[in-house]
Amino acid sequence: MTIEEKVKKPHMMRLAIWTVIITVLCCIAFCYHSFFEAHFAPAASVAGIVIIAAITFYFMGLWDYFTDKSFTGKILRYHAAVRLYKVSAFERRMETRIFVEMTVECDDGTTIAHEEMLSSALSKAIPYREGDRVYHIKGAKYTCRFPRNDTAKKYDPVSVICPICGALHPLGTTFCSFCENDLPWDPSVK
Repeated sequence: MTIEEKVKKPHMMRLAIWTVIITVLCCIAFCYHSFFEAHFAPAASVAGIVIIAAITFYFMGLWDYFTDKSFTGKILRYHAAVRLYKVSAFERRMETRIFVEMTVECDDGTTIAHEEMLSSALSKAIPYREGDRVYHIKGAKYTCRFPRNDTAKKYDPVSVICPICGALHPLGTTFCSFCENDLPWDPSVK
C-alpha cells in the first residue's frame, strides 16, 4: 500500500460512516412520515437532515479532506506564528501551537498558500526553509520536506518529515521509525 493510499484510507472510512449515519436518518424520517401522522411537514425533516449532514461532515474532518489537494513544489517563503488552539470542540482547554504559513511554487507553475499546524516534536525547530522542495499529500497532516543540500552547513542536519506523524528522519530514510509508514522520496533532491 502506498503512502497516498494510507493517508486516504481513514478519510474514506469516515466518509463511509458519515454516509451510513445520513442514510439511517433518512430512513427514520421516511418511516416516520409514512407510518405516523406527522405534525410537521416532510420539508422540516429534510432541512433537519441537511443541517445534521453538514455539521457532521465538517466535524468528521471530511470538509478539510475534500478541500485539500496534493502538490509538489519549492517553498518561496514561509512564516511561523504561535497561536492558541482549541484542543477539542467539547473541552475548554486551549494550547499554544506553532502554525506555519508557506507559499509554494508548484511544479505545474501555480502558486499555493498552505497552512499547517506543527506537531509538538516539530515545534522545537521550524523544519521548513525557503528553497526546500515540499510534497503535500491530500489529507495528510504534515507536508513532507525534501531539503536541498546545505554545503555551507548553516542549517540543522538534512531531514525528511513524515507526512503522517510528523517525525523527522535523515535524508534517504525509507521507513518512518515511529509510525512505520513509507516515506516519500524525491529523485530531484540529491
